[in-house]
Amino acid sequence: MRSPFLGLAFLFIALIVACCDMYAQESNGDSTFNARIGVHLNMNLLYTGSESTTYDPALGITTNYRNKIIGLSFKPAMRVTTRRGNAMEFALDELYYSVDDQATVLVFDSITGTTVASGEKVTTIGFGPRYEFNYIFLKKDKIRPYVGLSSMVFYRFHETKPANSNFFRTRSESLGTELLLVPGMLVNHLSKFYLTFSFPIHLGTFAIKTNHTDNPSLPKKTRTTTVFDYDYFASLRFRIAYGVYLR
Repeated sequence: MRSPFLGLAFLFIALIVACCDMYAQESNGDSTFNARIGVHLNMNLLYTGSESTTYDPALGITTNYRNKIIGLSFKPAMRVTTRRGNAMEFALDELYYSVDDQATVLVFDSITGTTVASGEKVTTIGFGPRYEFNYIFLKKDKIRPYVGLSSMVFYRFHETKPANSNFFRTRSESLGTELLLVPGMLVNHLSKFYLTFSFPIHLGTFAIKTNHTDNPSLPKKTRTTTVFDYDYFASLRFRIAYGVYLR
């Protein structure tokens, strides 16, 4: 991908324009409710499990693969209640940068010197703003169920540089969006505070992924490949947030 940041900027601007248009429609509607802005902290609990089986008839071996992921994270967000009584949420769900540099060096005598046996430098970058719109039922009650649609636009970068010159650098870049259906419940507390419970349902992750290797034995045209990636994985998610209205 020649210009991933340009593509990310385009998707992010398109998302902001859509949000502004939706907010304008909500603000120009029935003014029965006062527009309010709140900030809160999301606590996200994720459980993902997968299992597969592979049989090799030549060897007569069956291999079972199992993978389980349990994660807990805390992320700040802003919530805007519109004059129609619905709500929008803005959050930065992904923001990370890490460098893991490892090397195993073999030390010989002073004449032979040293040599790097193994190791690699791994760099990862992630950025993902999220927008969510909630249609709220029972808008005048203290406890208000809602259903929402959430979209996160993300950019992810992964690069591996081997410490041994016998191996080659590889990198991958992904630009895409994650879609979630979000049923939940809003509870207003003491007019100034609020609490939300939601169960996000993963609808799918769509991305353009580019892989590149510096392997000189491959033709230049085949060192870089670009694919359309779609992931759907069964996951159980639970999100709870406690916040305060600023106005």
